[in-house]
Amino acid sequence: MGRKKREQKKLARQQNNAGGKYVPPVNAASGDKKVPGSATKSDSYKNARVQWTAREIDDVTGAGDGRRWDLNASETMELLKFLDELTGKTWGECENETANGHKRHHDHAITDLTPVAQDRLRQLDENEERIFRFRLKGKCRLWGFRSGDLFRVLWYDPEHTVYPVNKRHT
Repeated sequence: MGRKKREQKKLARQQNNAGGKYVPPVNAASGDKKVPGSATKSDSYKNARVQWTAREIDDVTGAGDGRRWDLNASETMELLKFLDELTGKTWGECENETANGHKRHHDHAITDLTPVAQDRLRQLDENEERIFRFRLKGKCRLWGFRSGDLFRVLWYDPEHTVYPVNKRHT
């Protein structure tokens, strides 16, 4: 196809899409692989405020492994206050919070979890590779999946049993 014919096709395409559908290609500078002004897909959520949903809570009643939803009044108030504070922060702020030199909130590979938790995720037909956890206080964790800026609450883990850690020097 000759140069003139290509230019005619391009002009026709632009005219046919005059309603705003056509987006001309961006000529990136040599060596620059990113489109100017666009965030990478993996980091685009970091400036967004945290949102959460309880639609996917897993009823683990009787699981016997520490995950539970039979919260007492104090635990319920603590969880609701935490979730309220969470919605005032961005994901970047949450991921940068530290306690004793460690990240307070972060994700884990599914394979890092206990076999019981991994089995439960298979039963739920979750095809995620990573799961996110928030540290409420002490041992208490809130587990779920991050989808963009949305945290999908899954488990309340007051005893840190989903991903147990052996204390050092004990």
